[in-house]
Amino acid sequence: MSTQNKYNSSFVTDFLPLIAVLAYHEFPIVSIQKDTPRHAYFCFSETGQLKDIANRFWNGQLLVEPKRFFSTLKEIKSRLYEQVPEPKHL
Repeated sequence: MSTQNKYNSSFVTDFLPLIAVLAYHEFPIVSIQKDTPRHAYFCFSETGQLKDIANRFWNGQLLVEPKRFFSTLKEIKSRLYEQVPEPKHL
């Protein structure tokens, strides 16, 4: 689930397990775009290595250490929830 419409040379996804796998493999999150309070897209710089990891993820060819993966997933969720939406001006 990636798109390149809005972002040139970026990999964008909203699929939390894939986001956690990419962060687990130490690809930095460039930005988090929230369309609504309940839905966010994570943007990564696209590289050949990132595309390889993403393809291996979708093909079921990746193995991760479970405790580290769970810890990474918790960090991603924490980062997502700590973002405070900007106040609306009337």
